Amino acid sequence: MVLEGAMLEWRAGRPQLAHSILRFLQASMPSRTQPYMARAELYKKEGRFELALQCIISGLSHLPNAGMLWFEALQLQQQLLLRME
Repeated sequence: MVLEGAMLEWRAGRPQLAHSILRFLQASMPSRTQPYMARAELYKKEGRFELALQCIISGLSHLPNAGMLWFEALQLQQQLLLRME
């Protein structure tokens, strides 16, 4: 429920509040993939792929076996490489 609240804040034009809510969720629930994925998604929508990757890597430090996070990390790496060309 709080996760959806963060997304609503972002859609309402308050990205700083959305990111702070998601940071709180990451700290409160480090063993869940959803806060990391949601925050990375917001960064991607903002065109901040480096920060999205940092967020995912942070999640992988807590959840090294989370396939969803590994897949997202690979996709972000690919996006960053394409942007460098």
